[in-house]
Amino acid sequence: MPSRDESSMQESTPLSQAQNSVDTFSNAVADAETHPSAELVQQAREAEKRATNAMEHLQDAEHQEPVERLAERFAEQRSRLEQAEASLNETISQ
Repeated sequence: MPSRDESSMQESTPLSQAQNSVDTFSNAVADAETHPSAELVQQAREAEKRATNAMEHLQDAEHQEPVERLAERFAEQRSRLEQAEASLNETISQ
């Protein structure tokens, strides 16, 4: 069984950092969908920026298949956020 320090080191790769950022973004999008508010949409936008930054560090990654899957997931979350934001704007304008 790896020690705690070894586990931490293993999780510190650019891919794992990007996965964590996309996970955080996904959670923020889910929050914005279930409890639509300008504040939660803004929080999701901030998480999106961090995930975008993390994804940019993967452009030269050795193994592209997991990067491509993560990029697809990230794109899906962006689409969901756009829909949540559009629904919130519709509600506000009514």
